[in-house]
Amino acid sequence: MFQRGVKKYIVLFIIGFLFLMTLVFAMHNITPSRVSVNQDVVNLFNITINNTDVGINITQVNLTLPATFTFITHTNGTNQTFTGSDFVNTSNTLSWSNLTGGYVVNGSQQVAFWFNATSSTPGEFNITVMTLNVSGPTYGNFSVTVNDTRPPTISIITPGNSTNSTQTGLNINYTVTDQSALSNCWYANDTYSANTTITCGTNITTATWTEGWHNVTIWANDTLNNVNSSRVTFGIDTTQPAISIATPANNTNSSTNQLNINYTVSDSGVGLSNCWYSNDTYTTNQTITCGTNITTATWTEGWHNVTIWANDTLNN
Repeated sequence: MFQRGVKKYIVLFIIGFLFLMTLVFAMHNITPSRVSVNQDVVNLFNITINNTDVGINITQVNLTLPATFTFITHTNGTNQTFTGSDFVNTSNTLSWSNLTGGYVVNGSQQVAFWFNATSSTPGEFNITVMTLNVSGPTYGNFSVTVNDTRPPTISIITPGNSTNSTQTGLNINYTVTDQSALSNCWYANDTYSANTTITCGTNITTATWTEGWHNVTIWANDTLNNVNSSRVTFGIDTTQPAISIATPANNTNSSTNQLNINYTVSDSGVGLSNCWYSNDTYTTNQTITCGTNITTATWTEGWHNVTIWANDTLNN
């Protein structure tokens, strides 16, 4: 008889314990459990909460967003129809509550909550879901994969665009970064008939440039195949201008004391910069317009020496 009574109390204790456990540990299910969205665009998040505590109402639902998420004001909503409820957005926590004796999710009900938000950073994140009933809070996670949509940042540092150089081995220096991970870098030039693969961040130091103008484009992509590029145009000129005095001929004589000095000058590279001449004692230089003959000099009797110089913009 004693043993039978003990068994009875044990059974009652177990039933009571299980009942208390259902009160202490409120239950809910979240669907879907994971979504994938793109960064830097407005995304709709729709979360359904299934109240699995039969007969126990949920009076508050909080959704806490990661710090890199931005809630779009006035985009929150729910398919629940009730009165006396409040929505509050405090920092990155969205809260639906009904604490005046009503409910947000009644027992055994599924209710959808939605909002719009953007995310500035790719990666894996959790939206924390908290539901509150008379037993206390219950927490869960809604997982979000934010996809990287930004291309790498790439910039050619030197040479400057539309500049000139006398170096046929001119280096192309650039910087490249990506918020996730770089995958490949490559470049092409001039005819763009072939691409050359390079290690991302390693400057182009092995090219030999012919005289003339060149175009170089460097591309980079990341592991999600977002692609970006940077382009530069530059000139190579190592050749001095061509200059020749046409008349008078060397070592000839003239009876004209205002004899013109006629010459030709050209540059096959980046272009002429300055022309000037000097004569006899060479103590003074006279600047002239390149290609304009010397027509204003008055020559004394005797022998004269005249030298005409020209340089290009790279000082050849």
